[in-house]
Amino acid sequence: MGSSLSLWTQKRLVSNLYLMSHAQLAF
Repeated sequence: MGSSLSLWTQKRLVSNLYLMSHAQLAF
């Protein structure tokens, strides 16, 4: 259970960083 939760958190952090980096590049 804990491993799946950490994996979901990692995916969320990665997607957030990905979106932020793209937003900075767009502007």
